[in-house]
Amino acid sequence: MKRRIVYRGDCAKDEHGAAAVYQELGASPTSVQGLNGCLAYGSLPGNRATAADVVKAYVQALLSSKYKTWIELPPELRPKYWKHQFVKPVVLLFKALYGHPDAGGLWEQNLKVIIKNLGGQEVPEYPGNFYFPDTNLLLSTYVDDLTLAGPADQHDAFWNQLTYVVDIEPPEPISRILRCNHVVTPLSKTEGHEKCAAFQAQTGMVFDMADYAQQSDLYKSITGVSKLKHAATPFPPEGSITIEDEETKGELAPNACKILMKALWLGRLARPDIIKPINDLATKVQSWSRGDDKKVLRLVQYIASTPYYRLVGTIQDKPENLELRLFVDADFAGDKSTARSTSGGFLALSGPS
Repeated sequence: MKRRIVYRGDCAKDEHGAAAVYQELGASPTSVQGLNGCLAYGSLPGNRATAADVVKAYVQALLSSKYKTWIELPPELRPKYWKHQFVKPVVLLFKALYGHPDAGGLWEQNLKVIIKNLGGQEVPEYPGNFYFPDTNLLLSTYVDDLTLAGPADQHDAFWNQLTYVVDIEPPEPISRILRCNHVVTPLSKTEGHEKCAAFQAQTGMVFDMADYAQQSDLYKSITGVSKLKHAATPFPPEGSITIEDEETKGELAPNACKILMKALWLGRLARPDIIKPINDLATKVQSWSRGDDKKVLRLVQYIASTPYYRLVGTIQDKPENLELRLFVDADFAGDKSTARSTSGGFLALSGPS
């Protein structure tokens, strides 16, 4: 069992008894693209990628907010001798405790100062990512998840430096980040580049979310469905949704967002094949129909039928031989209800091998 003491920001009051107003400091953790760029950099010949978790990240930062915060300690945390001296004791909060609206922003500010003091420069287009010119290292930060990529012989020295100022767990090779398993593995013949003479020696980084994809319990608990049929594609067969279906309100309207957002996380990190149907359905949450019920059922069936589909990335070329390639496509007026056209694209780092 895990537990965490948190600040009840939802019921905080000011000195007049009104709801407390905070600074609401914004945090900018790395994006999925920023993390993937870091992992690609770590896959270059001569480079590697390692990761470490910060121990109790937020409370490593001071609560330097505009106004002081006083909290009532739970009885379990009060010294025994307080029992007969105080009726409702409060204490000054001086650490950025989990749950405080300013905690995330203050922790990020604290971490940025530390990283910049170590020589890191934030990448302008990708907040939360820092480049170290002296060592050619790249650090990607997502709250308490730190991912480091760059020359293999520079990692140990960096982590040793960071350990002096931040309490982190021992660094390890890349594994699970943001609920996605990153596995470095030899590529099979079908995954490798068959025309490349050296494909047998290739290794790739697998973005594996099979365990997450198998979690169909949310849909089953909402709908009462006990068994899902096999589906070969994420789209319903042509003609399976009638005009009456499109004009009748769907039963899943109150829970549509919950189901779609859970699937979207899977799509963004490891399954680009399900992004299109999720995006289509996300435009319908305010006018959800019985036809959309059928579409989301088909999507869930497809995910349950293909849990082991995975995204694989590999780099077997020198940096000077790599380039960005953008693959684009358009669907012309394919949406029957709106006659909208839909643009799509896939951006990849590519090279001869």
